[in-house]
This record gives sequence, C-alpha cells and structure tokens, in this order.
Amino acid sequence: MRGVQTFPAGTIGDFVIQRSDGTPTYIFASAVDDYLTKITHIIRGDEHIPNTARQIAILDMLNWPRPVFAHIPMVLATDRRKLSKRNGSKTIAEYRDEGFLPNAILAYLATLSWNVENDVDLLNLNDMAANFKLEKIVKSSPVHDEQHLLYWQKKAISLLKPENIAAQIIELDKNFTGHEKNLTLLIPELINDLPFVKDLAAGLKFLTAQPEIKLDAEITWAKSFSDELLNFDENNWNSEAIENFLRTFMKANKLKGREFFHPMRILLTGLEHGAPLPLIIYALGKNESAERILNAGC
Repeated sequence: MRGVQTFPAGTIGDFVIQRSDGTPTYIFASAVDDYLTKITHIIRGDEHIPNTARQIAILDMLNWPRPVFAHIPMVLATDRRKLSKRNGSKTIAEYRDEGFLPNAILAYLATLSWNVENDVDLLNLNDMAANFKLEKIVKSSPVHDEQHLLYWQKKAISLLKPENIAAQIIELDKNFTGHEKNLTLLIPELINDLPFVKDLAAGLKFLTAQPEIKLDAEITWAKSFSDELLNFDENNWNSEAIENFLRTFMKANKLKGREFFHPMRILLTGLEHGAPLPLIIYALGKNESAERILNAGC
C-alpha cells in the first residue's frame, strides 16, 4: 500500500504496556493477541500507522514473528471529516436491522477503496476474495455514501428469487400466509423502489386487509366499473386482458388517466404508488377488487 515504512531510532520513546490497575494497554494486548491467534496479515486504517512501530517492538522483544502490516485509507464522512458515531457512522448490526443484506454491505465496503476489475462479481464473496489485491487499493480516503450502499442493496436483493423474498415476508408477518403466489407475482414489480423486506411487506399489506380509505368526493364511475368487473370472463382472467378492460372502460366513460387510474389504485391498495394496476386486480381477484371499488368509491 504505502511501501516500506521506517521509524527512526529514538522517535518512539517509552510507552505504557500495563496500567496502574494491572490491565494491559491496547498496544500490548493487540500484539499478544495477534501472536496467540496466529495472525499473519493485519490490514487496518492508516490512523494506526503510529501504533505499528510499538507493536513490532513488542513482538521483537518477545521473539515472536511479525505479521505483514498494510494500512488502508480512512473512510470519511460526507463533510470529509473522520467517520464516527457522531458523524454518520453506524454499526453493522444497525445496518442489518435496517434490512441491508450481508453481500450488499460487503460489496459496498469493497468499492470504497478497491480499484476493482470489471469482471469481478462483488456480490460473490469467493470471487471477491480470489481477485482481491492490496496493490489495487487507492491511497486517497473514500467518502461514505449511503446512496451507493443502497445501490448495492438493490443489486443484492434483485438476485434473490421472489419465492425466497416472499418466505421472508411471511416470516415477518404471518398474515401473508396463503398469499405466496400473489407475493411472488408482485415482488418483482416493487423490488427496485422497495429494496428491503420490511418495506415490501408494507407495500403489499393490501393483500391481507382492505385499506381504510376516506375520499373527499364520490367516485362517479365506481358502481358501473364494479358491475362490469364482476361480469368479466373468468376464463380470460389475466393481466393483459384486465389492462385492455381498464382502457376500454376508461375510454367508454370518457375518463382521463389521472381521474381513473390514480383513484382506483388508492381504492384498491390505499397507496399512491405500487405495482401495475392489472397485476393488482389480478392478484386480488375480480370479486375482491369489485367490492373494494364499490365500498370505498360510493
């Protein structure tokens, strides 16, 4: 990383290895721990460079082998100050609780300083390890970027099968039990905007319960739409046919897209955005969809 580092004799001085209460200091304890755990390589932030000479001195005095030391750039906050708990830093546990996937975090950390070759799959730990080279670490300090982390989260969750994500949603909320098919259908439509399991669960809650809707005005087309939907041919119940039905109804009733599609989405899901309406209606079924439109729209 930084080539051979030298520490001129006389610049280190005496340093404490044991406190007055008998407990060892970090410098001493880390050197002993590295030896006992047979550490061969130490890769850490460059703020630890001053500690290295002291740790080497302890190892040499005890006739223990020196590990290979490499010091990588310190990660900075967006204001280019040291990342800390008070300045944008979070623990891995906090990111895990927020729903970030392990391989997303690993890929993000790898790209902070590593000049990665294009053909390296950063979401595959084995591929990452096989291609990692210290000499590819850049010397300038990277800046922590939550949006870049989110990018890797989207990439990571997109690799999961919808069935696996559906299982996680059901584990999170048992009310989704029995909705596996519909979850699997709708998840791919939402995953880019909702790349966390808990957010997907919230965005698909309408599958398990009718939303509580209060509209300022009556939806004049609600009853006629519900009646026509109930007469929809069961043998032709698919998203493409439903889309054609929606557009035919809108045109026949001289409705604009905004005054038709937007209220319908709210009536069906209680949400402003989501999966395509034909898929939502298909998932809910014509009876449930017609009932929601009629009850909330009139």
